[in-house]
Amino acid sequence: MTRLAARYRTGNLFVAGDAAHLYLPAGGQGMNVGVQDAMNLDWKLAAVLSGKSPDALLDTYEAERRPVGALLARNTQAQGALMTAFNPGHLALRAEMSDLLRIPAVNRRLAGVLSGFDLCYSSSELFGDALGVGERAADHALTLTNEASTSLYRLLAHSKWLHLSHKNGTRGPLPSWLNPQCACCVDAQHAEPNRPDCDVAARLVRPDGYSAGHNRS
Repeated sequence: MTRLAARYRTGNLFVAGDAAHLYLPAGGQGMNVGVQDAMNLDWKLAAVLSGKSPDALLDTYEAERRPVGALLARNTQAQGALMTAFNPGHLALRAEMSDLLRIPAVNRRLAGVLSGFDLCYSSSELFGDALGVGERAADHALTLTNEASTSLYRLLAHSKWLHLSHKNGTRGPLPSWLNPQCACCVDAQHAEPNRPDCDVAARLVRPDGYSAGHNRS
């Protein structure tokens, strides 16, 4: 059975997880997507209910998450056809997929879909045209100005937007609609000097761990 709600929000009613979508249970993808639904919605609800963000922020929940549900519906239906049909056509398709999975790029692509780690909100109304918008921010070690060790994900535990300055207090502008009370501004240096993003001078990360853009030095 595959089901996808026509709407994820109607007024003050929101649906997430199994209330929003049902899929083939193999692989636990529906569970992963349901957890992501909740992560996407909870910080937006908190910001609106506390009066720190406008109600329009909640409209981005459906705009961001329903396309993910639709994509997963297609993916799990394809998996079901491969796993449950045994006619010559499906057996040939299964053999073809087995050959394709020997290609590293194809393997990585499907692993990203199955895990949900390849999700990108680049088309979201929450973002402008900044570099790296909508991509999942990878965790990495940081050193604060007092030389204390931390990491990006530890700083996100405050459930606020995270503005990280990596070079001499460089600040990137916060979006005009973002209440400064919702942001945590931190000066921190990369603890791993050989990271590919070490030329990033400042970055802004959403409470759910997705990048809202960065400035390079």
